[in-house]
Amino acid sequence: MSGFKTYSYPGLGEWARQAMSYSQAIRVENRIVCSGQGKCSATAIPSLSGFLAAYIPLNPIFLFSLLDSLHQSTKQSPKSKNQLAPPTTLTQNPPTTGGWDRTSGEISSDIDAEVDQAFENVEANLRHAGGKGWSQVYRVVTYSTDLKATHDRIIANYRKWMPDHQPAWTEVGVARLGLDTMHVEIEVEALDPEGAAAAKAAAEAK
Repeated sequence: MSGFKTYSYPGLGEWARQAMSYSQAIRVENRIVCSGQGKCSATAIPSLSGFLAAYIPLNPIFLFSLLDSLHQSTKQSPKSKNQLAPPTTLTQNPPTTGGWDRTSGEISSDIDAEVDQAFENVEANLRHAGGKGWSQVYRVVTYSTDLKATHDRIIANYRKWMPDHQPAWTEVGVARLGLDTMHVEIEVEALDPEGAAAAKAAAEAK
C-alpha cells in the first residue's frame, strides 16, 4: 500500500511481522507511529525457555504447534542461527510485546525494570524507523495493569528521555495486556521531518 513505509526491527519485530502480520512502526509523511512496546526484546527473539514459560500457560496447544513448526523447518532451506520459524497457530494469544528481558528472554517481576525496558524499546523502535528517539515524541499512550505501581516510574522515564519537552499523555488502566506477565505497554507518535525527507530521497534514488 502506498503512502507509508513500515518497519520491523530485527529479532522479535521481524518475527512478529511474519507470524502475526503487523509492523513495529509506520512512517506516515512526517510522523512515526509505533505499535505498543512492552518489556520485550527489541533486538532478539526470546530464548526458547523464556518463550515457553510465558506462552504455554496461556495456550497449551502451542507446544504441539511449536514442535510441528520446528520439524517442518528442518525440511526447508537452512535459516540463520538467530531465527526461529514462527509456529503455525501463533495468531492465538500472540506474545507480541511482552514480558522478556532483552537478552535472556526471561520474565522479570520487577515492575520498575519493566517500565524502564519498555521505554528503551520505544527508543530502539523509533531509531530503527529512522527517527531520533524520544526527543521527537509528541504523543504517548500508556497501558498499565497497576496504575499505582507504574505511574511514578513512567514520569521518571519521561524526565530521563524527554528532558526538554513534555508530550501529550493518556494513561489507561487495563485488566490485562497481551500476556498475564505483562504490566505495562507504551504507544507513541513522533514527528520526524528530517527522517521523512531522507526516506523520500532514498525511495526516489531506487
